[in-house]
Amino acid sequence: MATFKDSYTKSWACKFRYRNWQGETKQHKKTGFKTQKEAKEYEKAFLDREKNSCDMTMQSLFDYYIADCKARLKPRSVVTKESNWRLHSAPFFAKKKVNEVTPADIRKWQTEQINSGKFEQNTLIQMHIQLSALFTYAVKVYGLAKNPCSIAGNFGRSKASKDEYWTVEEFNCFLNAVKDDIEQEAVFTLLFYSGMRIGEVQALTIDDFDFAKNTVTISKTYQRLERKDVIGPPKTEGSRRTITLPPSVMAKVREYHFTLYDKGKANRLFFRSQECYWRWLKRGAQRAGVKLITLHSLRHSHASLLINMGTPIKQISERLGHDNVKTTLTVYAHMYKERETEMITMLESFASAQNG
Repeated sequence: MATFKDSYTKSWACKFRYRNWQGETKQHKKTGFKTQKEAKEYEKAFLDREKNSCDMTMQSLFDYYIADCKARLKPRSVVTKESNWRLHSAPFFAKKKVNEVTPADIRKWQTEQINSGKFEQNTLIQMHIQLSALFTYAVKVYGLAKNPCSIAGNFGRSKASKDEYWTVEEFNCFLNAVKDDIEQEAVFTLLFYSGMRIGEVQALTIDDFDFAKNTVTISKTYQRLERKDVIGPPKTEGSRRTITLPPSVMAKVREYHFTLYDKGKANRLFFRSQECYWRWLKRGAQRAGVKLITLHSLRHSHASLLINMGTPIKQISERLGHDNVKTTLTVYAHMYKERETEMITMLESFASAQNG
């Protein structure tokens, strides 16, 4: 191993020989390190990678993983992975050796995220999925024996419970509490009666609405990444859809649009941050005296409404933008169980009356 101070760049560098996967002897040089320690760590991680060794830091593994992802995934997905690692996983795992991370470490990390109180359940689950994908990469490429995330298990359920959605009555109470603000009325009415994801709503322009047919076309989604507004394709191919909305909801959107100073067709209608909409939701729920739910739970509320209306599962799946019916059933199966209990109660009342 050879590390030295580069006389030209005034930074530390490393230069060494290694044997590649074809058995050929190669030479590798890397400059730009602030300290000699960083140069040595890079050299060791590089050689570990060539030997398919997991005796490297998690940060080194992530660097190789993200380079691999850049050749295979959309830029938006790569940015999401980088942001997730930097904000949620790196503070806990970056300096640990890959082959020394245990399921107990994963559980400890999960507990810290839960106790912070900063994240919704679905966000926690996605954080775990991203970390697990990193370990799966280590298993496939670097020969890690087992994925500790798979052994530890995820944060918990991904299903929508009763505490995570509003009935129509609860939503109407909430809407009454924000009725003096047309922007709040429009965005929350649209979320509740469309089942769209918040990012899909934030990406909408006025051209996405057909007021003659009472439809809205969802073909993109919005994210705030690296302090930039990013408009990209929807979550999955099935998320591209055109849905019909009640005329009163369309009228509310049009009324809101008339109040905007800049009505440019390319401008986003709902341009506030998710944090802003979340603050409005919390404040409105408190005023209305209804339980607090999340922005994503308005989507669950819409699904619950459709299920209680007796809408076929295939139609619900298509309206929500799921790729298949299985996804819809996984999240909302328990709601159908509740409907089944109501059905049996009604059948019993009919049967009892007939027997009487």
